Amino acid sequence: MTIARGFFMRLSKLMVIAALAAIPCLSCNSHTPSCQTLPQVPDIVYKEDIQTGSAAEQAMGIDRTLQVFRTKVIPWAQQVDPDYKYASPAAVERFKDMKIGIRIHWGVYCLNGSNPSWSLWYQKGQLKEGDSYRESSGLSNDEYVEYIKRYSTFYQDFDPAGYDPAQWARLFKRAGLKFAVLTTKHHDGFSLFDTDTTVNALKRTDGGGYEKVRNHYSIMETPYKKDIVGAYCEAMRDAGLGAGLYFSNPDWNDYDFRFGQHHLYRDPAYTRDSAPAGWTRALMRHRQQLVELCSNYGRIDILSLDHGLPFEAWPELKETIKTVRRLQPDIMIRHRGIGAYGDHFTPEGNRPPLPGTSTDPEKTAHYREDRAWCKIGGTDGHPGYSPDQKPIDTTKAVHQLIEICALGGIMQVGFGPGPDGRFHPNVVKFFHEFGDWLSVNGEGIYATRPRTDGNWKEGENVYYTHTKDDRYMFAITTAWPGERLILTTAQPKANSKVTMLGFDRPLKWKQNDGKLAVTIPRRLQDAENRPCGHAWTFKIEK
Repeated sequence: MTIARGFFMRLSKLMVIAALAAIPCLSCNSHTPSCQTLPQVPDIVYKEDIQTGSAAEQAMGIDRTLQVFRTKVIPWAQQVDPDYKYASPAAVERFKDMKIGIRIHWGVYCLNGSNPSWSLWYQKGQLKEGDSYRESSGLSNDEYVEYIKRYSTFYQDFDPAGYDPAQWARLFKRAGLKFAVLTTKHHDGFSLFDTDTTVNALKRTDGGGYEKVRNHYSIMETPYKKDIVGAYCEAMRDAGLGAGLYFSNPDWNDYDFRFGQHHLYRDPAYTRDSAPAGWTRALMRHRQQLVELCSNYGRIDILSLDHGLPFEAWPELKETIKTVRRLQPDIMIRHRGIGAYGDHFTPEGNRPPLPGTSTDPEKTAHYREDRAWCKIGGTDGHPGYSPDQKPIDTTKAVHQLIEICALGGIMQVGFGPGPDGRFHPNVVKFFHEFGDWLSVNGEGIYATRPRTDGNWKEGENVYYTHTKDDRYMFAITTAWPGERLILTTAQPKANSKVTMLGFDRPLKWKQNDGKLAVTIPRRLQDAENRPCGHAWTFKIEK
């Protein structure tokens, strides 16, 4: 760490202290709370899961079915306080212009190649045959308890000596990506950043057993002992890429968060009233970590929150989001867990319903001009690192990107590096192929907008975008059109120029009976002579 960066980090920590000093304790309303006596965490024991809304909870008079994660159905998620400020229109515009980025799932789960955090939850009998990376499948009770303990001490082995965020940035730019979002803390509670907060944790002993400790459960407790997030943010900005951070609202490792649906010590009877000190600690730690992330690493472009907190925690969570906004006025906050307070929406794993196919206001809101939406997900079903990573279907990913852009959205592919900090060779190969296509066709993708007349698609294979100044329309076809491209909804003016991106000569065209017919040169009928594979972009002067 350079002297300048060391000074900046010390100054940032003072800013964090100042920001938190202005926030009273959520339980006793004191700025120096006396309610910090730590609980005794019980030993990990296997218990059948008490599902949200289960018969067990109903028997206790608890109904949280609509309260934990499905924030879209709760009134406070559909409206904001008058004093709340969203990211500026300029920030929203920048976000919409980027079009393609990456969600980087990286944490201790890369050590066994499991699905990020979720192997702690996939218990006996819950998995389908063939989910090979979900290691806890089919374990006995004792084996499952041992797995949790072993997972909880993975941090003692996490030493990504090959981590080079500058090399990541070069790879991302080679792929044509414009931003990245890194998991600073996933549901398992392990922090990739240098946090001042502490939590109850486990530690392996030399004798092969486990002991309970209080530590930061962060990268600073690992053999690596360097702040992953700080180096990442600096490298992304230096490369001209948007620097985004992911943060899980729930924390399955922190005993004070045991109100969570998937918490390892899930306790349906744990409420604000039954344990106010625990609730205070949980919400203050949640707030402090977000303040640290928004204070210690310079400008952050995107904050991707995930899952939610209990309905009863909403007043404090709302104030936390307002604090984040004060620290980073133009940060684009994801809506998960905070509803309408978010700047962008993420239909995870697919795109939102097509315009006119849904009456759900939360879903159709994705298509409003003043909102942004982003489809997140890997292209092969595994969002993080797998040592058995299969080759990635570049054509499928390109086609997904085209459809999303035609609908006005943004796409994030999802991959993670391995234990050494490097991406799998098959991921690197995909990035190169993806970047090759974007190097030819990027003009029809970046900084484009959907058609305003609703004709975002024609037939099975043609998708439309247009420039923000509306001078040019792009018809992107996912199947080779043959000798002629026929379009029924594109009507250029006389003498307008029509070209194919990557081909250096204008194309001949004519219009009859409301149809545009573009002649494809004979030499391009040989695939070897085409400017690219996967899909082809025709630029039409309007």
